[in-house]
Amino acid sequence: MVIPSNITQNTSWSIEVTSADYPPSNGWTCHLALRGPESVDITLDTGSKTYSKALSAAETTYKTGKYTAVLYVTKNTDRYNLETSILQVMPDPLLADADTVLLTHAEKTLLGIEAAIEELTTTGQVFKVLEIKGRQVQLDLNDLLKLRRRYQREVDYLRTGSYPITETSYSRY
Repeated sequence: MVIPSNITQNTSWSIEVTSADYPPSNGWTCHLALRGPESVDITLDTGSKTYSKALSAAETTYKTGKYTAVLYVTKNTDRYNLETSILQVMPDPLLADADTVLLTHAEKTLLGIEAAIEELTTTGQVFKVLEIKGRQVQLDLNDLLKLRRRYQREVDYLRTGSYPITETSYSRY
């Protein structure tokens, strides 16, 4: 895997690609396309055996958010995808002021779910009523626990680049 799972805006990073099937010596050119909150197209520099690109902090002023990243090679009218993945651009913590919360949507949602679970378990309520876009939704403890597992997996993925291994149970028939 060549494409990083996350980068921080305004921070230098680099990428290096080796492809035995599409070497630079055969006239191939390598590109990285990012599609998300904005479109970014990067052409990698061609070496004798590898493609590479070092991006300075001034070149990484991308908008924060989730991007689909496609690494591909071209030659004449041919194009082949080498890798497709999700790249998360994180906010630059040095630009944040005291009122800025540097959390992703998943992290914010997980905090809200955990607060709702704590409220249900300490007050003895059966349902938590939430209002989403003017519509009221009732969630019980089981619903909230399922949501917590889902968002915890997403937060883990954003932090590590892979989903945690979950327990699998087997039964005999």
